[in-house]
Amino acid sequence: MEIRTIGSGIDVDSALDAYVKRRIHFALGRFSNRVERVSVVLSHENGPNGGMVKTCCFRVRLRGLPAVVIKQADFDVRSAIDRAVNRIGCALAIRLL
Repeated sequence: MEIRTIGSGIDVDSALDAYVKRRIHFALGRFSNRVERVSVVLSHENGPNGGMVKTCCFRVRLRGLPAVVIKQADFDVRSAIDRAVNRIGCALAIRLL
């Protein structure tokens, strides 16, 4: 399973990259034989009332099936990652099990 983390307006340092990979391996490890690639894009967006929110967009490419895409926004980048990982894990469980 190849994991790629991209930052758009957010600095993806080695600690944040390791955090993303650790969370993905924990949530998607049981599907690793069906997952080809996971792309994660972390970005800043304007939220409601003009506030800046962090957005985490997961795109999971599966063998023999269409990709699964989840987008999650939160005021903290790690919270957005956690919530997106939980959602993608549930989505893959529904699709693959």
